[in-house]
Amino acid sequence: MGVEGLGGISKAEIELGGGGQLGTFRLHRVTTILLMAVIWCAAAWTQTEASQTIAAIPTEEGKLIVQNGKNTDVWLTAGSKRVSLGVEEALRVAAWIKEGKAGQYGDLGSVRFRRESRALVVTLVPKKKAEQELRLGEAEALQLAAALASVRQNISKAGQ
Repeated sequence: MGVEGLGGISKAEIELGGGGQLGTFRLHRVTTILLMAVIWCAAAWTQTEASQTIAAIPTEEGKLIVQNGKNTDVWLTAGSKRVSLGVEEALRVAAWIKEGKAGQYGDLGSVRFRRESRALVVTLVPKKKAEQELRLGEAEALQLAAALASVRQNISKAGQ
């Protein structure tokens, strides 16, 4: 027990002071937890936020727009037609385009890719709508490949 007259601290002051610091610690901890929850919710919201345009690629038939889709989808849009690709498939298509091989990539159902001499033909086949064919030159094809490859980076940044 302290000697109060000589500058000592009484037992009551020690108990009161320690409790005040503990209350401040709890307040900081709760504030930190709430702040982390807000940051996590904001990151989750941006991850699922759809239709962020990654690239608008000009073609003779119109613009081919590459967008973030819902969750981990990639949207390819031309006019009023829009088709969806998964991120993994978009990355495989990007690698195929960069390789420059002739021929057809394969039938993905809603979109087809075919390389002809000096042109990449992208065919959008949306449900219940007529298909649309877009011809891209070499520079535009490489721009499409870069946009498809960057989708994964955009999704991982949004999740951080």
